[in-house]
Amino acid sequence: MKLIAKISFLLLFVPTATAHPPEQILTHLKVSYAPGPKLRGVASWYGEEVAGQLMANGEPFDPYRMTAASYQLPLGTRVRVLNVRNGRAVIVTITDRGPNKRLHRTIDLSELAAIRLGFKREGLTLVKVF
Repeated sequence: MKLIAKISFLLLFVPTATAHPPEQILTHLKVSYAPGPKLRGVASWYGEEVAGQLMANGEPFDPYRMTAASYQLPLGTRVRVLNVRNGRAVIVTITDRGPNKRLHRTIDLSELAAIRLGFKREGLTLVKVF
C-alpha cells in the first residue's frame, strides 16, 4: 500500500503533455507574414564592372555574394527572389541602393544571384520578391 501511495504522490509532480501545449509556450515566437510578394517587376544584375566599389552599406561589392540593390527595401533585409519565368528562387541580402530609377526595374541582383536564377545571359527577367 505504501508503494502505491508513493507512486501516486510522484505522479502529481510529473508534467503532462496537456499542461502547457506548445502553441501556448511558443506564441511569442510566431511571426506573421503578409501573403503575396512584397515587390513584382523586372530584375537586372551587376557584376565585375563594379567589383570592389563601396555599396550603400559601406562594404565593397563582391559579385559572387548573394546580394542585391533596392530603393524600396531597407538595407540588411533578406528577401527571397523568385524568377517567374523558370521558377528558380534565391535568398539575397539588400546591401545597396539601385537600380537606376529611370530604367523601371524592381531589383538589381549580384552576378552570382543572376547565375543561380538562370538569367545572366538574358540580363533581365521577371521576378517576385518576398
